[in-house]
Amino acid sequence: MKRAILNAVLDATGITSYRWRRQPAGLYCFNFHRVGNDDGSAFHPNLYSCTGSRFAEIVAFLRSNFEMIGIDQVVQLVESGTVPDRRYGMISFDDGYVDGYEVAYQVLLRHGCPAVFFLPTDFIDGREVPWWDRIAWRVAQLGNGTLQVPGADQSIRITRADLKGSIRRVLRVVKDSPSVPMLEKVVAIETQVDCPDIRESGSRLFLSWDQVREMRRGGMWFGSHSRSHRILSHLSEAEQLAELSESKRILEAQIREPVDALAYPLGGLDTYTDFTKRAAKACGFKIAFNFHGGMNRDPAAHRYDIQRITIEGNMSVRLVRRAVAYALSS
Repeated sequence: MKRAILNAVLDATGITSYRWRRQPAGLYCFNFHRVGNDDGSAFHPNLYSCTGSRFAEIVAFLRSNFEMIGIDQVVQLVESGTVPDRRYGMISFDDGYVDGYEVAYQVLLRHGCPAVFFLPTDFIDGREVPWWDRIAWRVAQLGNGTLQVPGADQSIRITRADLKGSIRRVLRVVKDSPSVPMLEKVVAIETQVDCPDIRESGSRLFLSWDQVREMRRGGMWFGSHSRSHRILSHLSEAEQLAELSESKRILEAQIREPVDALAYPLGGLDTYTDFTKRAAKACGFKIAFNFHGGMNRDPAAHRYDIQRITIEGNMSVRLVRRAVAYALSS
């Protein structure tokens, strides 16, 4: 509520408009996860960035206010050491959900706008359900109650009236307990909630390799999001190298061209390390993206820590504009 009041004051006094007009040249990366109409059937409703129609509005807005570029031009900026002299925009998607093809790709084609899709290669062309969706499904089926996450000191209260908030709280605790292997945490949560296993639903959540290749022919770009989407900072150095190198090898074999870009899974400050950045370079990635929130005045200076602006909660164009106006720069 306090945030909403502050934003209203900033908008009404013209401060937001002033900051929007004065935003500097640089690279502005706008990150999405899922796009579509969230009808309540999603395994993890928090992952829906916006509806398909809202996505079309946002793409049109970005096309009108930024020079929209693909990953190839971002690499060129970084490799040449060029400091942007205008506001470049780039759209990215994490995780490789199939609605990236069914909804987002169709909008991008209509607007002639490129985007980059970061793929966790273990999920492409399969029916495996990732750990975050398995957890979200169990939280949703529990409705009201408590869950105990291995490695956490206290149980987590779940309420049906605040399903999205409950899912966020559980996932936050899961992410903050690196001493316990991810699979152990997932299995422990699943054993506490007696319901059908979502992995038996038969539905396909993620892109197929045929769809990936079709999208590439249509002008979209692809990068690595590791193999299994495990939190890299929770892994040994050898495991991190395997996650990055194997995902790059698989992607390049499938799309038959070099893959230069990586997005760290989850991408928060505590989800990757300095070693992770060195490993990305050693594996042959030329750039890597985090999930901190912000814009990049000089992307070449932070080529393995490029910031992105999160699009979530079905943000209106006005809210996207505000996010740009207050984006911190690196």
